[in-house]
Amino acid sequence: MADAQVQPDGPLLEAEAEAPRPVVMLDPEPSSYFANTKSQLVKQKLDLVQLCCQCCKGNRYRIVQTPEGWGEDQKAWDEEAYDITKNEAGKQDKNGSYRPEMMTAKEESSWACKLCCGPWRELTMDVRVGEYYRGKDNIWMRFYRPCKCPINLICCELCSPEMSVQKRDGTELGKARHAYKCSEDLCGKKSWAIEDSNGTIKYYIQDNTCPCTSGGCANLCAPSYCCPLRTMKILDADKQELPEGYNADGELVEEHALPVIQNVFNCNCLRLCVTGLDQYRITYPEKATPEDKALLLAGLFLIEFTMFEHTEDGNDESNGIDF
Repeated sequence: MADAQVQPDGPLLEAEAEAPRPVVMLDPEPSSYFANTKSQLVKQKLDLVQLCCQCCKGNRYRIVQTPEGWGEDQKAWDEEAYDITKNEAGKQDKNGSYRPEMMTAKEESSWACKLCCGPWRELTMDVRVGEYYRGKDNIWMRFYRPCKCPINLICCELCSPEMSVQKRDGTELGKARHAYKCSEDLCGKKSWAIEDSNGTIKYYIQDNTCPCTSGGCANLCAPSYCCPLRTMKILDADKQELPEGYNADGELVEEHALPVIQNVFNCNCLRLCVTGLDQYRITYPEKATPEDKALLLAGLFLIEFTMFEHTEDGNDESNGIDF
């Protein structure tokens, strides 16, 4: 009797269906940009019309690569270095190499949603190349955040805030979401998970305000004149610190920047009058892919909208912590 042929059956087809899908990749232009980017500065832009009609205008941001020589020990926003990089964005120098290109991001949300939902409103942010906020031809990607107001049940959190990254064709690249944990919350910590298109966690962003831990006390009072930097660490998928920045003996090496997100306080007249002119520096992990960097940037904006924005006196642009 001939051996019975093994026929494909239901479980085999089901196993094939459960195989992980290929991770969604960025388009070539933003992928090339992020591949050559180690650190970026993000600065909120506010014009006169927006200052007068804040409930009708969305937030706008400019994003540039961190200028050379901007060390990790810098305690204030270097306006001159930022402007030099901004003005030279996209220009070719005498050696034939191009200066870092600028990206801009502009929020789109309805005035009713801004007025009623405040920091939990639904919004989209088109990220474009260049110094201008308009035009569909130069859109690189889009950030989308659904309207979700978190409900804390102590043991868990319902409707956790999230922000997804979409390509130009609408394909989702992944998302950043608030990863609530009761034990962390009681210890003054907040975490945000960075997930790829398959839902695999690649990194965590963690804010620590516990005064009993290293850096927690400074974060508790930051960003302010006394504590100009609020530092949020970028951790691996197991919430462990990434190895870059340390030598074999576990000592911190200054020339290797630790992957962090920092909210930078700049003491000037405009910032003191309009406290919502937030400005950040993000230093990416050394082994982060262009897709990871785009998702970490979305995590920065999710933190900006949920932590450092409030609607007191109708001021949607103001910082969430007053000093």
